[in-house]
Amino acid sequence: MSPGRERLVIGPVLAEPWGVSSKLRGPNTRLEVLLGRSLAMCVHPYAAWRAQSAAGRLLVVFTYFAASYAVFLTFLLAF
Repeated sequence: MSPGRERLVIGPVLAEPWGVSSKLRGPNTRLEVLLGRSLAMCVHPYAAWRAQSAAGRLLVVFTYFAASYAVFLTFLLAF
């Protein structure tokens, strides 16, 4: 710890981590955010529907349609 800086301790588990940046860095963060939001839409479709604009809702419908088409086509071709 550098002189003149006090360490903020909120609790034993919630202590401020020194040396860890809270800012997103690197070119991969956009891909990670897109992947995380896409997975959240699959896991929580009602919340995804309510949180999106009209264009976003169209994208959600198209994505669900494409995913179901791919699953059924794979199932039909497998048997």
